[in-house]
Amino acid sequence: MKNLGVNLKVIFCGLVLVACALLIAVNLTIPSKQLSATVVNQTVTTSFDDFATALAEMNESHEPTENSLVFFDKATAITTDENGEYLVSEQVYQQATGVLSAKRLSANAFLRTKSNSMRRLTELAAETGYQVTTGNYNLVLTRPYGLKRLIIFSDSTELDIYGAVAHASYNSLHIHQYATEADTQAAYAYYQTCPAVQSVMPDAYCWIENETVDSQNFIDITTENTATYRSWGAAKMGVPEFQKYLVDTIKAANNNVSDLPEIVVAVLDTGIDTDHPLFANRILLDENSNFIGKDFTHVNDATQYAFEDDQGHGTYCAGIICDLTLPNVKILPVKFMYTDPENPQLATGKMSNAIAGVEYVVNMRKKYNIAVMNMSFGVDDPTNKLNDFSYQINQAFNQGIFSVVAAGNNRQNVATYAPANVNRAITVSALKLDANELVFDNSYSNFGNGIDVCAPGTKIICADITGDFTNSENAPSGTSLAAPHVAAYIALLESDQLHTYSQNDIYQILTDSNSPYLQELGLIGKDSEYGNGMPILTTATPNYVTLDIKAGDLGQVAPLGYNLYAKGSSVTLEFTPDEDCYVSAIHIDGNLVTNSKGMTQYKFENLTTSHTIEVDFESNGYTVKYYLEDLYDLNTNTTHHYTVQTEKFTGEIGALTTVVAKPFAGFTAQPFEQQIITANGSAVVEIYYKRNKYQVTAQKADEDKGVLQITGTSEYLFGAKVALKPTFRSGFGLRHWVLDLCNDLTFTNNFNPLTIQQEFTMPASDLIMTLYAQEGIYQISVKVTGNGSVTPEEVWVKAGSAMIFEAKADTGYRIKSVTCGGIELKPTEIGDGVYSVNVYDINDNSELVVAFTKQKSISHHDWLNYVIWGGGSVFAVILFTGSGVLLFLAHKVKKRHF
Repeated sequence: MKNLGVNLKVIFCGLVLVACALLIAVNLTIPSKQLSATVVNQTVTTSFDDFATALAEMNESHEPTENSLVFFDKATAITTDENGEYLVSEQVYQQATGVLSAKRLSANAFLRTKSNSMRRLTELAAETGYQVTTGNYNLVLTRPYGLKRLIIFSDSTELDIYGAVAHASYNSLHIHQYATEADTQAAYAYYQTCPAVQSVMPDAYCWIENETVDSQNFIDITTENTATYRSWGAAKMGVPEFQKYLVDTIKAANNNVSDLPEIVVAVLDTGIDTDHPLFANRILLDENSNFIGKDFTHVNDATQYAFEDDQGHGTYCAGIICDLTLPNVKILPVKFMYTDPENPQLATGKMSNAIAGVEYVVNMRKKYNIAVMNMSFGVDDPTNKLNDFSYQINQAFNQGIFSVVAAGNNRQNVATYAPANVNRAITVSALKLDANELVFDNSYSNFGNGIDVCAPGTKIICADITGDFTNSENAPSGTSLAAPHVAAYIALLESDQLHTYSQNDIYQILTDSNSPYLQELGLIGKDSEYGNGMPILTTATPNYVTLDIKAGDLGQVAPLGYNLYAKGSSVTLEFTPDEDCYVSAIHIDGNLVTNSKGMTQYKFENLTTSHTIEVDFESNGYTVKYYLEDLYDLNTNTTHHYTVQTEKFTGEIGALTTVVAKPFAGFTAQPFEQQIITANGSAVVEIYYKRNKYQVTAQKADEDKGVLQITGTSEYLFGAKVALKPTFRSGFGLRHWVLDLCNDLTFTNNFNPLTIQQEFTMPASDLIMTLYAQEGIYQISVKVTGNGSVTPEEVWVKAGSAMIFEAKADTGYRIKSVTCGGIELKPTEIGDGVYSVNVYDINDNSELVVAFTKQKSISHHDWLNYVIWGGGSVFAVILFTGSGVLLFLAHKVKKRHF
């Protein structure tokens, strides 16, 4: 395969539609050949898996004619004459087609040879057996029989292979491989006259040509997307409302979304990124929970899923379908195109593999509910010879499968683009947003009478094979992205449980310009750009509201649960409390209905919006509310606040309550009044509780002489914060506290010996705290001299231990000395600016003095050590200075002493 002068301008990988070679040529230079009269009968494969394996082996074992597919970049390899005819130099053409060299040429090479004997590209192609297809950015040369393969449809079980070197057959589909182009052409002529053959055509290339959308098509799609949907097309097509309707209907039936019918959409493309989070639980599974799909590009190897996407186009299309549908819609990936090894931005494939993919989908319909095939590719078909696609799309339709096809991105009439030109296909052109208006994107989309519908296609945020999504700047565009919007539309309609849409119903919806399910755009009726209009789900979404009705214990509500009603309906809710119970409250959308206590029914008049209703019941009797005093500031006498606890009791209507105050530890109940029990449970007995105060007594042990005094002894409210702070003699510190709760519960709690202040929450009891001290605890305060800082400023340490401090010298300064009690200490740096010093000599409260001094300039007297390495006369020296400065020197020396 050649790709000459490629300059794809891929700012983002916009998928333009697949283009392909013209299949049938006139005045070919390939010599005609009559094959041997000896023929071998065709053996029809009964297993599709056997057929697929045979086809894959054919792909692996038989190479096409060299240079049978050549790309010319319009921008670098081609010029035009005054009539717009494409011109190329004979030298470049010969190099491209292999006459001189099969070597790929750079764009600069084309530019240097443009002036050498310029010829019309179409004339050169006709002279050398090539045909020319025009793409957006490339001119593509193909050899009509370059793949040396024929695609045949015949119901005969004894069809001869007419000299084929390999073949694969299933039902009426037969694919024959030949040794040469001449053999292929001869077999083609034979099968054209064979009565047992319904159709025959040479195999041809399909490819994806990337396109960058013009800047004039740029839109800020971030303003069009919702938090739920990536594509701006979701809102324009009414997807959110219809999905809500589907969810509401399934909830009204007391089911889950998983109970919606499984709808399968087959995506015939470059495969799918099975690891992308968007496709979690969205790829069709077999009975063993393995992904189902098919790869027609090569013989399956040990890879678990051979249909993994290595290019991205198929992931784009499948992602849009999943974006617009609910989890009941599954993807069946069918891979027939793969990445061009010479240009990863291109994907190529064979039409025979695409047709085999359609056959696979039709075959899988026997077991799975496949509703749609998405076919975002195309084949150039100026002579309308591609009846094989017609045959298979009709066959698929007869089996209940829609074929949604991209119109193509070559700005040409769709009549010359297959399968977009097939009558039973749903052909989709592309829309862009222009000032929030839906407009046909004439910068790339094909057009013509064959357009059925249009859909959003420009700058669509898609899933990509990086495991992420494209963004508003690199979002791709193309009719390839418009088609999956329509495939998703069909899948959504087929998910509706209240309205059953037959296949003919949906076909009429999409092909009738008067259909209320289509938004008319462009001219009145069907036109060549918008077709019949854009599919919208607004009409398919009933004009309804929902009431989500919930009931508490002790009563029933009718109706109950999730219910759908036509807008404007009147609905009455009936309440039936259990014996000796009543309706205590009704909340609508979280708001309490006034005077709802004791109601027996509630009526909605002229419903226009959906609501959530909660009905609570209570038993007849009374309520006791306990108000427990919160903590408050005694010094400021702030207003009391209360924490409320509630209990329900039953009793005889008309009788007086007999409430006894419930005990709460740390609180004392205040006087309260009994109430008369009423029929609707409105009687409430309120009891207020005050917090109790308790005494804290802190004392030192009689035998302990190290404690000077203890502050914090006082009266505290229950739950208040208590802080006891002891003062010790020099050389003493805290050993532990002994806590004696006056109810004879005694325990010992050992704390950090360096802890000065003990804090705790006041219990519901008086308590006595006894303090014990220990010797060998000293307080060290830190003093700083010079320009710097040290933390901490004060610390308690044990004698013989080490003190850790962090010293930060100001810029241009360093530590000069560290002294404690007049003794100079040598700190050890244990971290960045963190030092440790021994305090063995401390025997009293002392002061640690850290002095900073200005940093000296570096001289050889400051060098503590150095390292020299080098060779010859060049040496490098590392200097370590007393202040921690590291210097690197490199110089030549003849003789130097350090």
